Amino acid sequence: MSDKRTISRRTNFLNRVIAVQVTYQEYKRPGLPDAWIYRHHIKPTYHISERTFREYLEIPATKELKTLQPEAHEC
Repeated sequence: MSDKRTISRRTNFLNRVIAVQVTYQEYKRPGLPDAWIYRHHIKPTYHISERTFREYLEIPATKELKTLQPEAHEC
């Protein structure tokens, strides 16, 4: 059961990271600072710190999620 819970938590986390990354890509424009996107779109919606926001942008969430998907279906 612990394995299923761990996979489920990681999947939910990665889905949240992907949602933040998609929102970021939606608003990213040349000359528009990341801090502005964070303050006006990310923080009010996801309630995360700017440091967490920057860490989320560095996570290869889609790739990780694809590696978790086959494991989730085996259980």
